Amino acid sequence: MDWVERLKHFSPKARHILVLDEINRCDTAAVLGELLQLLEYRGTTVRLLSGRSFVFPTNLYIIGTMNTADRSIGRMDLALRRRFLWMDLHPQIDALDRWLKRPGNNPVRFQASTLARCNELLNEHGIPPEQQIGHALFMLERTAEDDDSSSDLGIPLNAKRLRQVVRFSVLPYVRELLTMQFGQSDETLLQQISDLLLECVDGLKTSQPADSADADA
Repeated sequence: MDWVERLKHFSPKARHILVLDEINRCDTAAVLGELLQLLEYRGTTVRLLSGRSFVFPTNLYIIGTMNTADRSIGRMDLALRRRFLWMDLHPQIDALDRWLKRPGNNPVRFQASTLARCNELLNEHGIPPEQQIGHALFMLERTAEDDDSSSDLGIPLNAKRLRQVVRFSVLPYVRELLTMQFGQSDETLLQQISDLLLECVDGLKTSQPADSADADA
């Protein structure tokens, strides 16, 4: 509330955004409290239970993010749902394809269509689009701890990194997802997904002489 009060010092034409990441990981009704009421009375003076008068600005926007694969999805309060517009963000194969085509990003020649085929397999097994494998897992970006001397934020998806993504991110996620949905994993499906995602690495390794194979593989 104190932060909102300080927004008065900015131009009334400015737009302010408050991002509530993982909004479903708490009791939203208890955490947000009277904010639920304030969202319906933007620009209007409202007297809070504390006796304090408060105005929720019309130029302040709230974005809440959540992952519907989380078990905590059931905690979402219906009153909160009614006060937000909802948008599903499914895996975006085109976004991955554009990232892979940037110079230097894809030395292993991974194809975005491979991820699409994996998600088709999951769809055939009853996994909805919002719970399928996301494209961002393969779009590696530099963090504050990385060398920032280069203006290019992309980290090349080489054979070593692709194997790491598949082994430590994709397969554990799909295994847990299947267990949550069906009570058990499907090792055959997991092997199919692994083979598809690593096809470019294994194909490169077998098609090159031993002394010229990718050292990272």
